[in-house]
Amino acid sequence: LNRYGLCLVEFCNLADFVIDLYERGVITDEDTQGLVLKRDFDTARTLVEQITNREGFGDSLANGWLEVLGTIGKGSEDSAMIVKGQACIRDPRVDGVGTHEFGEITCPRGPTSAWGISSTYMPDLPVDKHKMHAERTGASKEKLERIFDSPTGINIGRYTALSEVWGSVLNILGICELNIIERFYGTAICAELYSAATGIELEPRELMKAGERSWNLLKAINAREGWSRKDDIPPAKWFSTTRRVDKELGLTDLVKS
Repeated sequence: LNRYGLCLVEFCNLADFVIDLYERGVITDEDTQGLVLKRDFDTARTLVEQITNREGFGDSLANGWLEVLGTIGKGSEDSAMIVKGQACIRDPRVDGVGTHEFGEITCPRGPTSAWGISSTYMPDLPVDKHKMHAERTGASKEKLERIFDSPTGINIGRYTALSEVWGSVLNILGICELNIIERFYGTAICAELYSAATGIELEPRELMKAGERSWNLLKAINAREGWSRKDDIPPAKWFSTTRRVDKELGLTDLVKS
C-alpha cells in the first residue's frame, strides 16, 4: 500500500466490505470478473494491484466508495462502514462510543484520526481521569458539569464538542493530536508557548475561542457546499452485530434499523 500510495484505512475497509458481500452471496464471480475473494494475503495483494492499475474488479473499486455502492446496489450501502464517503477508523461495536467514534460522524472531513481525540481513547479510565483531561484541555467549570452530567458518567456529545475545539487548537499550533503526544499539553501551557514564540500575550480562554472559530469555519464551508445535518449520520452497520457475535451466538441481522 505504501509503495502504491494507497490509504491503509480506506483499502482495508473497502476490501473487508467487498469480501463480506462475496461471502454472503450479494456479489458473485461475475461481479468480481472471476476473482475469488478470500480473507488472505494473496487476495489483498491482488486487489491492491488491480486498484492501482485499474484492472479487472479493481477498476470499479478505484472510483471510491460512493461509486462502488452505486454500481453494486442491492442494499450494499447498509454494509458500508463509511461517513461522508470515507471509511470509518473506529468501530463502536468493538471500542464503544467515545469522542473519536462520535467525532467521525460530526467531522467536516468525515472519519479521520485527527479529530475527536480525548481521554475516551482509553475507555477503561475512571471518570475522574476523564475530568482531569477535560479540564486540562480547556473545559470551564460550567462545561465540566455539563459534560459529566450523565447517567453513564460522560455525555459523549458534549465531550466531543470540547475535543473538536481542543483539536483545532492543536492544529493551529502544529501540535500532533495523537493521545501519546497531546497528553503532555493543555490550554495553559499552549497559551504560554504561543506567547513566548510570538510576543503576543494570550490567555487560555482566548486560545480556545480561536480553536472554536476555526472549527466553526470548517462547518460553515461545508454548509456553503451543501452539506448539512443529514450528512452527520452513523453508518447503518454500527447498529448490527459483529461477525464474532454472529458466529458465537448464531445471530444474523439482529438490528435492521
